[in-house]
Amino acid sequence: MLKIEPIDIQMTLGDSIRMVDGFLERSTPMLTGQEQVWGAWWEGQLAGYAAVSAVAGLPHLFSLWGGVIPQYRRRGIGRALLERVLAEGWWDKATDLSAAVEAPHEPAAAFLRANGFVPEHEEVLLALPQGVRLPTAVFPAGFELVLRPPNANTLFAGMYKKAFKGLPWYQPYDAQQLPPFHELFFLEHKLGFAGVAALIAHRDGRWQVEPLAILPAYQRQGLGRQLLLAVGNWVQSQSSGQLLIGTWATHTAALTLYQSLGFVPESAVHYWQRPLG
Repeated sequence: MLKIEPIDIQMTLGDSIRMVDGFLERSTPMLTGQEQVWGAWWEGQLAGYAAVSAVAGLPHLFSLWGGVIPQYRRRGIGRALLERVLAEGWWDKATDLSAAVEAPHEPAAAFLRANGFVPEHEEVLLALPQGVRLPTAVFPAGFELVLRPPNANTLFAGMYKKAFKGLPWYQPYDAQQLPPFHELFFLEHKLGFAGVAALIAHRDGRWQVEPLAILPAYQRQGLGRQLLLAVGNWVQSQSSGQLLIGTWATHTAALTLYQSLGFVPESAVHYWQRPLG
């Protein structure tokens, strides 16, 4: 009655997504082609899936996502999918599995709790309301904004490491395998680069600043505010799309900065983890 087997998410599941009223499309993040995916069929019909992928910069961690189509729930399909995923031994040197839910009391969170996951951290996504115009960025003398200088990828990865290593949200980047950033913004000082911000273009026309970093030697000078304003100025000169930025819920300094510029919390994501093996 229930059949679980690996599938090609770019083909088999992609075709099925268009056949189940968009449920799986809503529960599926942007794909990279590096995922491992298992589908669950109930009496020959796709009932759900589970997928795992490595988390860039965190070799100890794999991410889990998926879902069961509503009419097939409460039949043990989710648990069976998770058991199959954990039985495959795909994780190599990874030690933990991470999953995300929007609220700590939703059914997905209860499922994770019942299957050995515990809360790990919460992230908040903030949005600048439509129609709000950001003030023009003003940098102190000796600073200027530079877009994608030579060796931008290597500079970005190195600066991110210097800014965030040792902090809970540190997730190092590989300069050879950066995400598909739409643009990279560097804050240059006469003595060297002081900060960097990356801009992601979402398929819905919105833009997200992720990450935004100021090197330790240049912090507490208001440069983070001005760099964010500069990125926002660039976006608002190019597009009418809404501007987004995210941070950990415990990063009060970042939350205070973003809200002072008019960003308002839009949603939250709660991350849960469980050990592998």
